[in-house]
Amino acid sequence: MINNNNQLVPIGKLAESANVTLRTIRHYGELGLLPPAGKSKGGQALYASGDLIILQRIQALKEAGLSLAEIKDIFNAVHGEKTKNKELTILLRKTIERQYDAIYKREKHLEQIRSALDVVLNKTSGCQNCPAKGPEKDCKGCGNLELLKTVGVKIS
Repeated sequence: MINNNNQLVPIGKLAESANVTLRTIRHYGELGLLPPAGKSKGGQALYASGDLIILQRIQALKEAGLSLAEIKDIFNAVHGEKTKNKELTILLRKTIERQYDAIYKREKHLEQIRSALDVVLNKTSGCQNCPAKGPEKDCKGCGNLELLKTVGVKIS
């Protein structure tokens, strides 16, 4: 864990604290989202202890569905000297609205999938107690095997 006493920490320690890869941190640095604060004598990237918070914000915004370009735009607006509060408010609100819409559409899609799976589970609920015997386990034409195949259940 990184303590918050303004010391520089190596990239590996930052990655471990945030549960991300070194490559992820390097990529964020290349994009200008998380540049290193310095380098060790051996050339290893060093980061300020406060960079963990920035890294966690990037991860949270990515989890919310924002692209790295959108995150960079937000960071630039937040830290830009010429950005007015109203501009920042509008930018953040539009970004949140887009993400809200995307999440809403995804929820609707997942609800449709869940409903279809409910139908399949209900129709196949008796399969556990099916009297079919033998290596073929003949389903006696009930159609449940075919129904299960349609929802992507892998049959070996």
